[in-house]
Amino acid sequence: MDNPLSDIIGHWHARKVRTLEVHLGYSLRFRRIPEPWIQGYASFDLTSSWQAAGLNVTGVDYFTVGTVVRGRTTRFDSHAETFQSWIGGYLVRLNEDRAYTLQEHLNLAVVDQVNWLRHYGDPSPACELPAAGFQNVGRVNISGYRGTVYVGGGYSHTDIGAATQRTWLHMAARVLAMAFNGNGAEPRVRAANFIPEVTEAPYVPIFLKGIIIIVEIQPSVHAVLFGNGVVLKDRHGMERDTFELIKDRLFETLTATVIVKA
Repeated sequence: MDNPLSDIIGHWHARKVRTLEVHLGYSLRFRRIPEPWIQGYASFDLTSSWQAAGLNVTGVDYFTVGTVVRGRTTRFDSHAETFQSWIGGYLVRLNEDRAYTLQEHLNLAVVDQVNWLRHYGDPSPACELPAAGFQNVGRVNISGYRGTVYVGGGYSHTDIGAATQRTWLHMAARVLAMAFNGNGAEPRVRAANFIPEVTEAPYVPIFLKGIIIIVEIQPSVHAVLFGNGVVLKDRHGMERDTFELIKDRLFETLTATVIVKA
């Protein structure tokens, strides 16, 4: 049953993010999300997390994850093509009058991933996305702005472990569901959809392999679009690369991103 209070909080959260978008002067909209992912996105102000990590930026994180099947997002299903996959983008104002490096743009995702793993109980959250691990593969038009496309990746952990049933995660999952629903996710999602089953092999190392598109909207306002699959070994020791299965859909989704003046 839907909780009216959750709707109120979700819409309040969405309005708070809209206020930040007005401050930034722009917003991102994802209009072509493939069916294997939730049809909608959550958005959060990550300014304090980024700045605490030494990144002098102000901005918003937008993302979606695998669709819900049998009560859980397929982000947690190691057999699904959307296992540990993200689609989304960061919209940031660069608060220093200088050129920000590729590594600094990648570090937006590093901070985000480490925070996510910490929420999911990883005792040693890790994410490495070295600039040397990404290849510039060309330029592309994003909503009338030019973007540079990179393909590559780095190592992190899965977000599934023995600690995933703790009270804090249930609270965080409720906030996440409200953020999705506040942005109009269809069908609506519930907190339980974002709680994985406990596993005997917690926080397994994986290689995040994906696409990054850096778009200069203004010299001081950038969008960093992202979409990834993973490379991992199954229980039989066979390597599986989900990025190769979904890369075309990731690229189509990211290049269809709409940059809107707020």
